[in-house]
Amino acid sequence: MDAGPGHHHWPGPAPWAPALPVTYDLSTSTTSTTWESTTWEQATMHKLATVRQPLVRHRGPVQATDATTPLSPRPSRPLRERTVGLLGPALVAGVAYLDPGNVASNMTAGATFGYRLVWVVVVGNLTAWLIQYLSAKLGLVTRRSLAELLGERIGPAWGRRLFWLQAELVAMATDIAEVIGGAIALSLLFDLPLPVGGLITGVVSLLVLVLQGSGRQKTFERVIMSLLLIIVVGFSVGVLIKPPDAGQTVAGLLPRFHGTSSVLLAASILGATIMPHAIYAHSALTRDRFLHRTPAQSTGRLIQATRWDVTIALAVAGTVNLAILLVAATSLAGVSRAPTPLKVRTGPSPAPWAASSPPPSRSACSLPAWPPPRSAPMPAVRSCTVC
Repeated sequence: MDAGPGHHHWPGPAPWAPALPVTYDLSTSTTSTTWESTTWEQATMHKLATVRQPLVRHRGPVQATDATTPLSPRPSRPLRERTVGLLGPALVAGVAYLDPGNVASNMTAGATFGYRLVWVVVVGNLTAWLIQYLSAKLGLVTRRSLAELLGERIGPAWGRRLFWLQAELVAMATDIAEVIGGAIALSLLFDLPLPVGGLITGVVSLLVLVLQGSGRQKTFERVIMSLLLIIVVGFSVGVLIKPPDAGQTVAGLLPRFHGTSSVLLAASILGATIMPHAIYAHSALTRDRFLHRTPAQSTGRLIQATRWDVTIALAVAGTVNLAILLVAATSLAGVSRAPTPLKVRTGPSPAPWAASSPPPSRSACSLPAWPPPRSAPMPAVRSCTVC
């Protein structure tokens, strides 16, 4: 049977199909078969074996392919399906590990106790890795945040409200520290009043949160990672300018304390590292990022990418926290508080100088002769950093 001018003979039937004349109709892009001189059984078997597929458009005549024809290379996967394209939520949550609370506690620990509390920073960072990974994994598998799951598990309504209230109070207390820290930073850099610096910090924070609320998750992540990069570069330069002692740094990995004040500072470092709002935020960030998934983004692949994401984020945050402590131990050793100047006293004083008080060194400060004559009035005492 002539197929006609609009038909071309197919290169050949499938190996499992019966030997029937198969043609391809270019106008309908489907396979067709001439059923003359065929039995009903042959036609039924061929109908079951034939796969109706659209014609692949390409220039030139259709070429037959066999087992010897080399396969074309696999096309590269888009960036959103690679592991690099799946990173981001942990880096955003990792900013919580570089807030003013971390800077203050690590700086105080390094300045007061030197390298003794290096091990606390390392232990806190390893603990934070486990907690943040579990939080992200929870958001991936359940596609819900930690707050949503707690709301479902806590039965009584009053229990849910009390839990919500304490979570909000903790978050507000943390936000106050962030705003005050930003205000102090702007005051040190640009000599701005603290209320103005706090207002600027609050407005900028709300503008950054608008990016996430409007659905631009990737833009929000890029902005946060840019701010994180600034912090990393700043403290890394401080370590390079004045490197710490390698031997004392390694010795600081040995767990030990030096009095009750070191225990309090260790608790401060752990409290500034492992914070509830970072745990809540990480599960929500992971849920929002992978709420709509492609077929290539399976749960196992996303968990693997999240493991890398958390590892990179906590490695960066832990390194910066350690750098803060080392910079303080190297450059601010022994500086626990600023010296308190003496109050200026003018006019005569009815009480004589205490006999038990040692006189100050005249070479250190320019004070009048010691002791003053009994008949002379008490001279004015000027402030001095030595006495």
